[in-house]
Amino acid sequence: MTEILAEGVVKSFGRTRALDRVDLAVPSGALWGVVGADGAGKTTLLRCIAGLLRVDSGRVLPGRAGQARLASTRPAGATSGRSSASCPPTAPR
Repeated sequence: MTEILAEGVVKSFGRTRALDRVDLAVPSGALWGVVGADGAGKTTLLRCIAGLLRVDSGRVLPGRAGQARLASTRPAGATSGRSSASCPPTAPR
């Protein structure tokens, strides 16, 4: 069973295309990571999977069967409800 599925995901910021037709299938129970150069779109992809960013096209189905939802249906500008102000800085150790 696939736990996370991304098909043809496109995300742009102005004229800059951060994700260009990304496909990803992560099986249930798999340990995985995202590796790439600076500016490759790693964080953008993870934010789309988490539903923090709305994709321009394609679809993202995160979570278990029955709980999956299209990230593209999340309202524009929607966030997790947390802001940097609610996360106080931590002191170096």
